Amino acid sequence: MAERSEHLRAYQREYQKEYQRKKHAKLKLEGICIKCCRELALQGIVYCAACQLYGKSPERKAKRDKRRADYAETGKCADCGKPRELMKFLKCEACREKQKARSVATRAALKDEVYAAYGGYKCKCCGYVGMKEAFQLDHINNDGAAQRKKYGYGCGGDFYRWLKKHGYPKDIQVLCANCNQIKNLCGGRCPCQEMKHHNEEIRDLWCSKEY
Repeated sequence: MAERSEHLRAYQREYQKEYQRKKHAKLKLEGICIKCCRELALQGIVYCAACQLYGKSPERKAKRDKRRADYAETGKCADCGKPRELMKFLKCEACREKQKARSVATRAALKDEVYAAYGGYKCKCCGYVGMKEAFQLDHINNDGAAQRKKYGYGCGGDFYRWLKKHGYPKDIQVLCANCNQIKNLCGGRCPCQEMKHHNEEIRDLWCSKEY
């Protein structure tokens, strides 16, 4: 009887999660806040102004910290409430894997959005188009270290979020790893452009037959 009750509770939890996922997906398409389900959500996020402010309030943070402390004492997962395998984590292994998968998917989507804002996965120097992993964001004015020190952003996802928040500044371009490294070694310029102009001059000379 106890085992049957546990299976029933597990089924109810999964049913509720699936219902919430479908409900949130519908609200996102309509641009409605997924918290209060009444007000219009702010641009770029899924909450309205009031719900976003409540989520960052000291009362909300205190309540969240208390819940986490209670879970830490009882040895339960902070997400699903099931017993944790390792006490040094606040979540069980299954919930940690889900969180990791969500983080990877979110970062990949953010990366695609940032690169799309700068012309997509295509090198501005040599024109290479191929694997996503072969591309890097380059500071056109060679002041990347100075900007990181001035604005305090890091690399990877931190840099992508900063670019999106500041409206994608125009002093950034997409380069392949080869051109970016060559530009760094050649004092801030990539010889691909010079070679391209040279090849165009040879082609024009050949076509005009003035050699």
